[in-house]
Amino acid sequence: MAKRMLAVGGYMASGIVHHGRRYGMDGAIVEINPEVRAKISDSMGIPGYATIAEALDAHDDYVGAYIATPNHTHAELAVALAPVGIPVFMEKPLGINEEQCRQVVEAYRKSKGWLQIDFEYRFSPLYAYPEEILRSGELGELRSIYVEYTVGNYLPSYGWRLDPDKAGGMFSEKLCHFVDLFRFWSNSEFADVRVTAGPKAMDYYHERSTDNLVAQYRMESGVFVNLIHTHGSTALPIKEQEGMEDWTEFGHRLCVYLNTTQGCLHIDIWKRRLTVIRRDESDNMAPRIIRRVDYRHLPFMASHHDMAGMIKDFARRVHEGAGPRLSLEDSYRTMLAVFECDRQLEQAALEANTRFAR
Repeated sequence: MAKRMLAVGGYMASGIVHHGRRYGMDGAIVEINPEVRAKISDSMGIPGYATIAEALDAHDDYVGAYIATPNHTHAELAVALAPVGIPVFMEKPLGINEEQCRQVVEAYRKSKGWLQIDFEYRFSPLYAYPEEILRSGELGELRSIYVEYTVGNYLPSYGWRLDPDKAGGMFSEKLCHFVDLFRFWSNSEFADVRVTAGPKAMDYYHERSTDNLVAQYRMESGVFVNLIHTHGSTALPIKEQEGMEDWTEFGHRLCVYLNTTQGCLHIDIWKRRLTVIRRDESDNMAPRIIRRVDYRHLPFMASHHDMAGMIKDFARRVHEGAGPRLSLEDSYRTMLAVFECDRQLEQAALEANTRFAR
């Protein structure tokens, strides 16, 4: 009997068909835009459908599905696939509010299939190897995490990503990966969450959001986390003339410091480098670099944001009949913390933006 991967969401989702073909699988595409649907169908030689219902009526040989659509559609599409009883891989977030997430979790508790969210930071080497070091005890116990993340602004043409009713808040859309990492690294749940917003510098951003924020967390383990996130503080390099490492000259920065009782792990995303620092009792506690791990042999995204790797891993798991790499219940716990962050952010952003209302 033929096997088929169902791609839900245009060009981004169609990659799962390519990876499924490595295991002899066929495919189908669901895309609401008729022009995009026709282009994908013709180029990949697969049938295309406007809705999941149409795709399910046409074939009964699906063995896996990938959902890569705008955030506000995730929960409805995931619930629609639950009765099929197949593995489903879905882009984050799980939903844009708690009720949506509860519906998805309940649907898959009753399903013979399973659902995995694309929290690929746990899978990516620049974030995954530090977790191994922390677990080994090489640098003692984790005590605090510091993250500095400066990025370019969302352009006005980004559409739904600027609308909290479609994207969710800034944490649902962009920072949920870090909320998940904080749980991953600390091996702990959140005890306290505090989000502060600055007034938006770009007026076209939504009043219920902002382009700069600070979040602080205390984990149940006692680990303290500080996250600084800013849009619009960067210039746009010309890709043909600038290497990825040079983007820091334009203001782009993503650095993480995992501070432990015996040292520090410094993750520099733009340099694709992990630095392991230890304080030596025999050397008056002087901090020394004991090794550096260079990931410049990897493509930039593969070093820290390995979506392609997770999709390949999903296709392999479907082929082998394995379970999910990350459980739905675990991702649900991350999403509950994300929603608390977004609730606080919306209130703080409204207050900050009102002060500068024109």
